[in-house]
Amino acid sequence: MSAAVRRLSIIDQTMEHLRAGIRRGRWSVRLPGVRPLSEELGVSRETLRTALRRLEKEGFLAEGGPSGSRLIKDKDAAPSARGSLRIAILPMQRLQSVDMPNQALLFQLMHDLEAAGHSTTLVNLPGNTPEPSEATLARLVRERGADAWVVYMGSHEALEWFSRQSFPSIALGGRSLGLAMAATGVDYSPALREATRDLVRLGHRRIVYVCPRSARQPEPGKLVRAFLDELTVSGIPAGAYNIPDWEETPEGLRRLLDSLFKFTPPTALILWNGLQVAGTLAFLSERKLRVPGDISVISHLSDEQVAWQSPGMGVADFARDDSKIIRRIVRWADNTALGKEDKEQEVFVGHFTPSASLGPAPRA
Repeated sequence: MSAAVRRLSIIDQTMEHLRAGIRRGRWSVRLPGVRPLSEELGVSRETLRTALRRLEKEGFLAEGGPSGSRLIKDKDAAPSARGSLRIAILPMQRLQSVDMPNQALLFQLMHDLEAAGHSTTLVNLPGNTPEPSEATLARLVRERGADAWVVYMGSHEALEWFSRQSFPSIALGGRSLGLAMAATGVDYSPALREATRDLVRLGHRRIVYVCPRSARQPEPGKLVRAFLDELTVSGIPAGAYNIPDWEETPEGLRRLLDSLFKFTPPTALILWNGLQVAGTLAFLSERKLRVPGDISVISHLSDEQVAWQSPGMGVADFARDDSKIIRRIVRWADNTALGKEDKEQEVFVGHFTPSASLGPAPRA
């Protein structure tokens, strides 16, 4: 995916998705009201209202009544004559909790699937349950009535449920290894091994990997195993300290950091996403701890919001090529629309990119 796409705000991404849907005839006369449309797109109502107001100024839309719906004014919005799949995209966390690079990936995926002639909807999990039950998944599937599903960052249990269903599905990230279903994503384990080796060479021995429950349970996944194996090979005893259990909320991250820095503070943190990085940098700032002087920080993915918080620093991260992932899913959708069974699992390799957030371990 291009850098230009990555820089789009969630409002700009919402506008682009609505423009594309209008031009392809997904909505021919009137958009749904604000509430159902915000739920369908997985964005807040305020984000949607801002996007709708801007589209009104562009001449795409006109106010359509008290329900919050809008009339479509764009003259080029003609219904598509092509057959298509109705594809539901299910992030296994609420979209507001997904960091910006992965939000951009999901919106670009929706855009490219619709450019290929399919229709898409973004499904938000109800509430804040980190692991939906099979009954919840079954209800979502029944209510949406989609032809096919893209499951983003699913746990092994959730993806195993999708693999047993009669409708086609593809895993985007998550723990699909060994399941009879299509899958794509990025293998970060070589990058994680390299990052861990670099930290060890810099003298770090207290290295903590802050990863989600789905990567640790019911047993450690490929990434966690790679991290723990690299510690063991380097002569560092590996255990629960290195992959702590925590509640995956802002408050849970703060409690975890308070606990980690109470007695035996880590000298290096490997974080899962930009949201964790932002929360961690704020915590370190409050403690007057310097990066990398007092602690080194690595993130799975770069996030431009972090650069705004710590100008000039840059956080070491793992690079990926989103375009390859998206092309794989579009190919799966096209094959599925043609009645071809496609259960290929194609995973691409991520690469470690060191940066100024890495430094020697502080002296005891």
